[in-house]
Amino acid sequence: MWHPLRAALAALASPELQPTLSIGVVQLRPGDDANGVVQRVYEVLYVAKSGGRNRVFAVY
Repeated sequence: MWHPLRAALAALASPELQPTLSIGVVQLRPGDDANGVVQRVYEVLYVAKSGGRNRVFAVY
């Protein structure tokens, strides 16, 4: 699902620019509020980024 997006971004690469994409994905839970969702997204995005470039990390 994310591979076409990453491939499109990689197609923009040049000697001056090598774009990468890290994504954090969470599933909404009953009782979630906006702040809680944003906090979880931030946490999984950090996990994706800390694992290296071009990562997708999801939590359900």
